[in-house]
Amino acid sequence: MRDNNRTSCVCLVTGAVFGAIASVEVVCMVLGTVIFNTIYSKTLHIAPGFVFLIMAIFFALSCVLLL
Repeated sequence: MRDNNRTSCVCLVTGAVFGAIASVEVVCMVLGTVIFNTIYSKTLHIAPGFVFLIMAIFFALSCVLLL
């Protein structure tokens, strides 16, 4: 009986961690959309592809951080 309680506790913590990760992921997607749309609209008349350069820099930075 004691092992079942420990297992259910681990499952609850694991579920909470996955829920927190999913929440952070959704917030990042929404913030990324807002930020990059703002950059695009502000730089459209100067350099139409500037936002894609910024995205590539963020992508390269994230790849470097994975190493």
